Amino acid sequence: MNSNYALVDGNLALSDSHTDTLAAHSAYQTEILTFPAPSRQCVQAPKPLHAALRAVQPARSQTSQNAHRLISFIVASFVTIAMIALMLGSLFTVLGSETSSFEQALVETERTTVSVAPGDTLWNIAEEHGVEGLTTQQSVDLIRTWNDLEQSTLQPGMELIVPVVE
Repeated sequence: MNSNYALVDGNLALSDSHTDTLAAHSAYQTEILTFPAPSRQCVQAPKPLHAALRAVQPARSQTSQNAHRLISFIVASFVTIAMIALMLGSLFTVLGSETSSFEQALVETERTTVSVAPGDTLWNIAEEHGVEGLTTQQSVDLIRTWNDLEQSTLQPGMELIVPVVE
């Protein structure tokens, strides 16, 4: 048994010099080339029948691919902008309702006067005299506004206007 080899289209091709009836009926033919083989002498084997019958899908053109990418970008941008607008709208709604609650409390809340005791803080007084619907910080701001306080420092004996406890 004598084997020959050659480089065909960058692949190693082996051929057996022994011929038999199966090799004679093969759908593939091998041409033995000697090294170095110039590229113009390389021979490709014929394609099998089932490969030739396959439907070939046309490649997408570069223009079609670019159009698809552009559409995808536009849709993603639109969705992102819509989500940001929705979040900002929700934020402004929440902030607007807090501001309107504070503004309403400034005008409509009943008031009374308390005397500051030693150790009292504006926060403690705001917790004791909190307004329904306002946070403690908003109640502090309410008391500061009513009493024209620049600072949160209190002196024992000071008289403060605070919301009426219900």
